[in-house]
Amino acid sequence: VIPLLRACGNLFRGPDNLLLRLVETPNLMLRLWNLLGCGDAAVLKELCWSLANLTGGPMQICAMLVKQNFVPPLAALFNAAATT
Repeated sequence: VIPLLRACGNLFRGPDNLLLRLVETPNLMLRLWNLLGCGDAAVLKELCWSLANLTGGPMQICAMLVKQNFVPPLAALFNAAATT
């Protein structure tokens, strides 16, 4: 999973038109969402890096992540990391 997330992270640094097409790919965002609950620190680190690259793109992508409820589990991850 980690090599795939690294590849996604690199793709997510691409041009805006590519990013918009990627997030419309069937099941991509669902797969990323499902990884938020995996509990594996290395996977979560790569996932957060990938999502950070993705949110550097068009504002529509950030709005989509908010709409798809990515923010609460990400906030929980950051809060958990701050207490360890």
